[in-house]
Amino acid sequence: MLSRSICNRYIPPFPSSHFRACRSLARQFSSTLHYDVVVIGGGHAGVEAAAAAARMGVKTALVTTNFSTIGEMSCNPSMGGIGKGHLIREIDALDGLIGRMTDYGGIQFRVLNASRGPAVHGPRAQVDRDLYKKHMQQAIRNYPNLTVIEDGAHVPLPFSASSHPQEFEMDASNKTIHGVVTRKGQHIHCSAVVLCTGTFLHGVCHIGKWNVPAGRFHRDTLNVDPPSIHLADFLHSLHLPIERFTTGTPPRLHRDSIDWSRLATQASDAPAVPLSFLNIYAGDFIPNQSRLLRCATTYTNEETHAICNAHRGELPSFTGNRGKGQGPRYCPSIEKKVLRFPEKKRHLIWLEPEGLETPVVYPNGLATAYDAETQLKLLRTMRGLEHVDMLRPGYAVEYDYVDPAVLTPAFRLRLLANLFLAGQINGTTGYEEAAAQGIMAGINAARQVMGKPAVILERSRAMIGVLTDDLTRGGYRTDLTREPFRMFTSRSEYRITVRADNADLRLTEWGYQEGIVGEERYAKFMEKKEELLKCNEFLKAYRLSSEEWGLPGEHKYISAFDAMAYPKISIKTVEDIIRNKQGDTVLNHTTRGVKQTLYITAKYGVYLEKQKKDIDLFNRSNGLKIPENFDFSALPISQEEKDKLMDTKPSSIEEVKHILGIKPSTFLFIIKAIRKSGNEVEQN
Repeated sequence: MLSRSICNRYIPPFPSSHFRACRSLARQFSSTLHYDVVVIGGGHAGVEAAAAAARMGVKTALVTTNFSTIGEMSCNPSMGGIGKGHLIREIDALDGLIGRMTDYGGIQFRVLNASRGPAVHGPRAQVDRDLYKKHMQQAIRNYPNLTVIEDGAHVPLPFSASSHPQEFEMDASNKTIHGVVTRKGQHIHCSAVVLCTGTFLHGVCHIGKWNVPAGRFHRDTLNVDPPSIHLADFLHSLHLPIERFTTGTPPRLHRDSIDWSRLATQASDAPAVPLSFLNIYAGDFIPNQSRLLRCATTYTNEETHAICNAHRGELPSFTGNRGKGQGPRYCPSIEKKVLRFPEKKRHLIWLEPEGLETPVVYPNGLATAYDAETQLKLLRTMRGLEHVDMLRPGYAVEYDYVDPAVLTPAFRLRLLANLFLAGQINGTTGYEEAAAQGIMAGINAARQVMGKPAVILERSRAMIGVLTDDLTRGGYRTDLTREPFRMFTSRSEYRITVRADNADLRLTEWGYQEGIVGEERYAKFMEKKEELLKCNEFLKAYRLSSEEWGLPGEHKYISAFDAMAYPKISIKTVEDIIRNKQGDTVLNHTTRGVKQTLYITAKYGVYLEKQKKDIDLFNRSNGLKIPENFDFSALPISQEEKDKLMDTKPSSIEEVKHILGIKPSTFLFIIKAIRKSGNEVEQN
C-alpha cells in the first residue's frame, strides 16, 4: 500500500556553517521587502498571530509555504471541548478568528459537561474541514494590514548589521533579528518575528517502520509537506533546551462501508450553541449548514487488543523517550492505551464525519502508527466496522519543540529581543492551545513594534492567562512529567470566574481599549452589556413571596435574582412565573446568552464573591514574606510539592512562584496560612 521510498534515518541538525550560505543567498536577491511583523507558519497559531498584529494597525506579513493549507485541520475535525472551548471563546472575545470559522463550518454543536456546573461547560463543534479552511482563507486573504507571502522561511537574518549570523556570543541587548530569508531567497526586513512552526521542526512522519522527513501528510494522499530544517537548526544553534515530542492521527474510513445500523448515534444539541459571541449576540443561532450530522460510537474489544499486542514489533522507533516517543497523555494512541490499561476490556471510539460533501469518517480515539495492514485488521474487529474500507492509514509525527520556560509571558524568547514563539513549537497540543498562544504572541509582537509594553493576561482573568503562566513559569511540569501541554478547566483555580459564557465580559472591553478589538464587535458587545445590566436591575427589583416562587420555609419576600440561587429554580422558572403575573417584560426580549450569564451569576453568587476575595488576596500578597519556621508539611497539597518547598525553603510568595512544579493553588494555601497565623510581613 505504501509505495514511497523508505527513509529510516533521522537527519540531525546541520552545522552552523549553513548560515553563511543563507547570507550569500540573501545577497543574490535584488529586492528587499519591509514589514513591521513577520509571522512564519499559517497554522492555527500563525493565522491568529498575523491577524492580531494586523488588527493592531502594524504592517504584517504571514509567510507560509502554501496558501492552500491555511486553515487546515491536520488531525481531528472538531473544535472546542472542556477547557478548549474556553480558549476559543476568549480568543473570540479578543476579535480572533477561530470561533467564527468554527461556526461557519460547524456540522454538529454540543456543550460537554452540560449536566455539571457552568465552570466546566465545554462548548464544542464538529467541523466540516473544507468549510472551515475555505472561510479561514477568505478571512486571511482580505484582512487589512496583512500580506500573505507564499514561500518557506529559511532562516532569520543576522542579529546586527555588522555581525555574522553564526556569531551569538554578544550582549543580549544586541541580539535582535532584522528579518528572514525565504527558501526562494526573498529578503524580508521586519521589527519582530513570530515563529509558529507546528510539527515541522525536524519533523519525521512514521507508519510502522517506514518513515519520511515531513511535518505532516497531505489529507488524502501519502504526499507530504516537507519539514523545516533550517529554522530548526537555527534554534538549535542558540543552544536552547530543545526536545522531541510525538503526536498521532487515526486512519480515515469510508462512510459507506460502515454499518451505521449497529451503532449508537448522537445528534447535535438543540438549540445549537455557537462558539463565537457574534452569533450568541444575534440570538437563536441557526447553523449555516442545511443539516447537522450525527456522530456514532463503537468500541475496541479483546480481539482488537490482542492484535495490538501481537504487532508491537512493527511500531516506529522514535528519537525521544528512549525510542518510545512522548505523546499527549490525554490523547494517547491505541497501542499506548492497550499497554497502559491492560485491565480495560474496551476503549470508546467516536466515528465523526469530516464534512457534508465528503465520505471520510474520523475514528476519534484510534490514533495509531502500526503498519497499514495491521491498522485495517484492528478496524475490522470492531462493531459496525467489520467490512470497513480504510482510505488512509494513521501515522505518527515526531518533531522538535522548545521548552517554553525560556519564554517571557509575552511569548518572546528571553535570549532575543524580538523573536516570539507560539503553538506546538512550545510543547503544546491542540488547535485551540496553539491559537491562544498565537493571538497573544501577535498582540505583543505588534506592541513591541509600537514601543508599548507587553500585555499579560493574569490567571484570574482568563484561561489564556492560565495557559501562559503554566507554560512560561513551568508550573504544569514536574521532574517526572514532560508531555505535550493540553488545556483543562481543572488547571484553573479560578474556574468559576473564568467561564466560557463570560469571556467577553472579561476581555472584550479591555481588548478594545488596547486596540485589539474592532469597532463592530465592540458595539455589539456594549449592546449585550446594556441588556445584561437592564435585566440584572429588573431581576433584583422584582420581588415576590417565597410561596409565590414555590419555595418552602417561612413567609418572606425574595427578589427574582435571589430566587435563582435556590435549587430547582432556573431562569426559565423565574421567567414563567413573572410572565404569568405581569405579562411581557424585558426578559422576554433577552437573548439566551444573556439569560445564561444572569442565571450563573445568581446561582453561584456566593462562590463568585468568595473567589473574588481570593483573587484580591493573591494580588495583594506578591511581596508577602514566609516565616522561617513555616510548616510546609501541614499544607493540604501533594507530597511532591511539600518536598520541593521544604527543600528550597522559599522566603516569599514571589520565590514560590519560581519553583518548578508548584501549583498556583498552593500559593493561596500558603498566603492564607500565613495570614491566619498573624505573621504577616511584607518585603521591602
